[in-house]
Amino acid sequence: MDSMNKQREAWISKVIDSVKGSERAQPSPMILKNIEAKVLAQETKILPMNQTIFIAAATLLLLIFNISILYQNIPNSTSISADQATASNMSSTLISNYKIYEQ
Repeated sequence: MDSMNKQREAWISKVIDSVKGSERAQPSPMILKNIEAKVLAQETKILPMNQTIFIAAATLLLLIFNISILYQNIPNSTSISADQATASNMSSTLISNYKIYEQ
């Protein structure tokens, strides 16, 4: 185990020593001007007004439709159907009897 650590340390030292003589990389003096020229040359795409209005209207209609569906599917807490009342009564009798395995 100790020889493995020594080998690892030797390898790390060798790698570090191999980059000691190298110089720092320097970018080309024209690179910043080239990047700025490419950025300024790009055209921005503008959506036509009628397409923007259509997208906004479709989004609004979808939102209204979703809200109406939500309100139709949320049951009123005051109105309980007969099936729900029967199920509620059955579940209360089942829960009150904890003798599941006895007949």
